[in-house]
Amino acid sequence: MLLVGTILVGLGITHLNVLTPSVVATYEPNHTAFYTTAYSLAIMVGSSVFSLLTHPLSSTFGWWSVLVVLLMLTMFPWLMWILFRLPVPLRSQAKRADNQSVKSIHEPDLKMTAAPLWQNRYAWCCLLMFGTQSLINYTLVAWLPELMRFNGISGGQISIVLAMYSAAGMPVSLLLPRFLETATH
Repeated sequence: MLLVGTILVGLGITHLNVLTPSVVATYEPNHTAFYTTAYSLAIMVGSSVFSLLTHPLSSTFGWWSVLVVLLMLTMFPWLMWILFRLPVPLRSQAKRADNQSVKSIHEPDLKMTAAPLWQNRYAWCCLLMFGTQSLINYTLVAWLPELMRFNGISGGQISIVLAMYSAAGMPVSLLLPRFLETATH
């Protein structure tokens, strides 16, 4: 059951991280940096706060209470999305149509000239970099608490260390999108 849960969490993370930029670009093309920053910051704040709350909740009410709180926290945005789902803005559809017509007139067909993805060095570099980053992060998040517990560190201290680990990326998450936005203009 633990393996099934891990696979489901991995699939959820994968889809959210891949689909979020597309949703932001579709609904808010002029505010991409802001919403990307808000998304990253919300993940880090949520992870940090929940790391602090996990030990007190589980020691007071049992491990199932942590799952109930997580379920309630994830159901709220899901319900908001279902209830207040917005149609794709017309300007975004028109922009896509304009871009396709401009590309088809002024640019060669990329399907005919592009090398296969598995032969693209840039794609392999991105895969290696993002894959290594994810491997290190998710391995630390998954195994650090068990290693600390094995070495006699209390649950409360483990929660604080995980919260600090999650919070360590917040300054970069706040500053990098703004820097990249000003650097490209």
